[in-house]
Order: sequence, then C-alpha cells, then structure tokens
Amino acid sequence: MNKQWQKYLLAAAVAMVSACSPQSSAPPVSEQPQVAANASDGMAEQSPAKSKRSCQFTMGFDVWEPYQYIGLGRKVQGLDIELVQMVAEKLECDIKYQQDSWGNLLSLLKVGKIDLVLGASITDERKTFSLFSEPYRSEEFQLYIRADEEHKHRQASVVDFVLEGNKLGTIGEYYYGNELSNLMDDQKYAKLINPAFMGEINMARLLDGDIEGFLEDSFVGATLIRRKGLEKYITAHQAKISTGDVYVMFSRASVKPELVAKFNKVLKSIKSNGDYDKLIYKYSQ
Repeated sequence: MNKQWQKYLLAAAVAMVSACSPQSSAPPVSEQPQVAANASDGMAEQSPAKSKRSCQFTMGFDVWEPYQYIGLGRKVQGLDIELVQMVAEKLECDIKYQQDSWGNLLSLLKVGKIDLVLGASITDERKTFSLFSEPYRSEEFQLYIRADEEHKHRQASVVDFVLEGNKLGTIGEYYYGNELSNLMDDQKYAKLINPAFMGEINMARLLDGDIEGFLEDSFVGATLIRRKGLEKYITAHQAKISTGDVYVMFSRASVKPELVAKFNKVLKSIKSNGDYDKLIYKYSQ
C-alpha cells in the first residue's frame, strides 16, 4: 500500500469534521439547534433552543460512530447520545453539545468547562476529578490487521502482539486495560505503541505500513471498515481486550453528586423497562 491510502482516509476524516462547520445561512441558535465550529479552538458545539429549564448539561463528545457522531441534518446522535438524551428528558435537563478530541475533552472536564463525557472507563486518576454514573454497557477493543498478513499474526493476545515487536496503533488517552497500560509505561515497548487522535488515522497508517495493527471498539471498527469498503484490506484479528463496563463521566467541578444520583435513578429505570433494549436493537441493525 502507498500514501494514497493515507490521503484518502485523511480526506474522509477532514470531510467529517468539516461537516460540523456552520453554514452562513443557518439561523441563530435560539431559533434552530445546530452544530457550529468554534474558530478559536476548533471545537464544535450544538445548542438547544432557549429553554426555561433550570437544569442544563454541556456534553462533550468525540465522533465515534455508532456511539457518538453527527448525522443527517447536522444532528448529534448515536447510541450513547440517545441514551443520555432519554435520561436528560426525564430529568427535565437541556443538553448543549461540544465536540473535540478525547484528550481535550478530559482536560475540559477537569476544570468544569464541560459537564460530562460518554463511554468512559473508571481509573484512579479519573476519580480525582470525576463522578461516574452506573455502568450502561460493556466495552471490548478488537485488534485489526492487514488482511494479506493474517497468516503472519497468530498471537493469542494484544500484549503478545506488541511483545513480538509489532507496532500498534491506539487512540490517545483511551484506556485499554492494565496490561497494555504497563507496556505503554515500559520504555522498551512504549515506542511500539503509537497513539493517534482518531480511528481513521490508524486505518491509514495500517494500510501504509506504518503500523502492523490497531485497536478499535469492535462495533466501531466494523462500522468504519464497512462504510469505507475496506473489507478486502483490513480484517479482525482473534485478539481482543475487554475493558469492562463503561460509564457516563461527570465533572466534579460543575456537577453535584445529588444530580448524578438522580441521573442514575433514571438510568436504572430506562434499563429495566425495556427502553434501553430497544435502543440497542436500533443500532444493531
């Protein structure tokens, strides 16, 4: 493969981000919800129409289809997004949306510039600046490799893949479990683990031969490969990493524990009354 793959996938990624930019003819936020680019920092924000509700969340999100993304009509949507929207509606809370990379979102969450992010794992470091919801789904990362090299990679685990000298693509600030975290901290192997800011970059690097494999959520990876028509070039390896349950992560600087408790009560109700199962079914089709 050559650098044309990188140009192709990067162009697709840029187009996706560019779709978040405002149109000159778009009406003001007070008249119509929209996604608008912040020229000073590259972030995108979607604001609801003016409301008299006293409760409001600013939700940070990273494009990660099918969990979080911008769909038709410039609407922020996805499995995780819709779940939080369901809870917020029952709490009578409005939601504003702010788009950025995962690493930047964590920085904003620490200081209370955003109130929550989705699909988070619990770590000791994150506990220092965050509160967490009840778990709402489990997360599993799949190793993806070049299809024509499937015969070369028979490793039993992602850790073995790295220990054998293969370069691995990851996403910066994602949590992949303790074993891989330990390798990232090991000077001998850290150079083999190459973070990127989005999955499309890892796909391009794989096809260009810059890395031998990359990690992606199994649901997200399958969606990306199918949508880009790369089934002949990228395939799933047998190795996976299960990082366990994921949570909504709230900023300690801007969200009170009492509100998180109310959020959890509604979330539990949605999971028990069948609404959550309907949502899962919708995104599995």
